[in-house]
Amino acid sequence: MKALCYKCRTVFDVDPWEHAVVTCRKCGEKLDSALAINEFMLQPKSDDRNDFIIEKGILTAYLGNSKKVVIPSGVSGIGANVFRGTALNEVVIPDGVASIGNYAFSVCRNLRDIVLPSSVKTIEAYAFSYSGIQNVVIPDGVASIGDYAFSSCSDLHNIVLPSSMPSVKTIGKYAFSDSAIQSVVIPKGVSKISVGTFENCSNLKSVIIPDSVISIEDKAFQNCTSLQIISIPQSVTFIGSWAFSKSRIENIDIPAGVKDISDYCFENCHSLRSIVIPDGVKSIGNEAFLMCFSLKNIIIPNSVASISQDAFGGCKNISRIVAPRRFCDAPALMKLQHVTTWV
Repeated sequence: MKALCYKCRTVFDVDPWEHAVVTCRKCGEKLDSALAINEFMLQPKSDDRNDFIIEKGILTAYLGNSKKVVIPSGVSGIGANVFRGTALNEVVIPDGVASIGNYAFSVCRNLRDIVLPSSVKTIEAYAFSYSGIQNVVIPDGVASIGDYAFSSCSDLHNIVLPSSMPSVKTIGKYAFSDSAIQSVVIPKGVSKISVGTFENCSNLKSVIIPDSVISIEDKAFQNCTSLQIISIPQSVTFIGSWAFSKSRIENIDIPAGVKDISDYCFENCHSLRSIVIPDGVKSIGNEAFLMCFSLKNIIIPNSVASISQDAFGGCKNISRIVAPRRFCDAPALMKLQHVTTWV
């Protein structure tokens, strides 16, 4: 018989004659079998809703095993875990659905394409993570994309974010990490590129960052091994640790508002040939340019007050550094004395 956990709303099979008390496989709650069966029986079902459990407009469970699912009209949200790990390969989401819950389509390996209706406003954490989707268009009305929402979608090559009516204000941590996306235009209105948003996107070649962005956080583009060209707008005032490490960028102009070059920010950027450090930068962090083998020329402005010891470690091809004279004994530059011009 079918039973329903009152705590996490997971549906499962139970034999009340064998087990008077059962443990929910998902949340571990101890349940009275008879009460759990009764909980399931009391769930509202529509004419053709034998496979759906809907509570106050929210789809909370899917009981079927069909590979093609048409979600009933009138549903306003898809709850957490509803289709997680199923063999689903096609789903029709009706207009009126405003939210897609945590893990809703996670690990749906056979789900290749999905059309999100214009009514969707929020895509919550892990909603499509580890799924097989290849293309997705985010509707104009979406305001937030949750942490890890499309993470580890190894077949996801194309994603279109709103541009004509930019509504997205928040893109969560690791939202597109470990995906196969090749290019992205970040909507105007987004103020930060969160931790790890595009980490390990090895196919990412093109990124357009709007001037609404003020912060590029830790690991935002770490290990984007195909990313060669990126323009950071002057609105940016913070670039976090490992933000561009192990990418293929060749040239970078740090915006004038950035005060600190964070630890490991550009480490192992083997193709980095030139970097412009603006007057106003106060510190260059630990291993900020470690192993940047192609870096040849560096001008350190007078505003810099500190340079961490291994800031330029392994930069064996540097041929010229211009730096304030007060750094002549700085450990970071001691090994480069022969190529340094003091001013």
